[in-house]
Amino acid sequence: MKKEILTDNQLLCHLICAGHEIQSTISYDWDGLKRKDYPHCIMQYTISGEGLYEDPKGVFSIPAEYAMLVSLPEDHRYRFPGGKIPWEFIWIAFTGEHAHKIWNSIRREFGSIIQFPRTSEPIKLLYNIHERYQKHRIFNKYTSSELVYQLLMSILRFLDHPSVRG
Repeated sequence: MKKEILTDNQLLCHLICAGHEIQSTISYDWDGLKRKDYPHCIMQYTISGEGLYEDPKGVFSIPAEYAMLVSLPEDHRYRFPGGKIPWEFIWIAFTGEHAHKIWNSIRREFGSIIQFPRTSEPIKLLYNIHERYQKHRIFNKYTSSELVYQLLMSILRFLDHPSVRG
């Protein structure tokens, strides 16, 4: 049996899954305290339509070119509010002690709803990760960790730009 060089717990990040969805019914409704899945982070980027995000600070729209950044478990809710235009989005879920620390630092500084132009580096990476995941082209846990960490650093680089901060 081959010995692992690094265990899952030693990796900075770990991609859990990625997806693309179009939601058009109000049954799409997630409560961050009622989910039974294990602790992880989610980035959900709106392509078209819009969703709603609620937390103790208020209710916020998630329109096209905005991303929702959440951690689980946590006091929040996101949902499709209804209407004629479906909510289309791409998302990834990931975990890891270091990933959670970086993710929560980003959210403390910038909030849970952040605008990212479609052509921004973080969104290009998000699409790349999604495509690789869907085509089974993430071959091991090291690639998984590398891709998530690359996305996190790309988000930080993007948000650190003076025009974003302003």
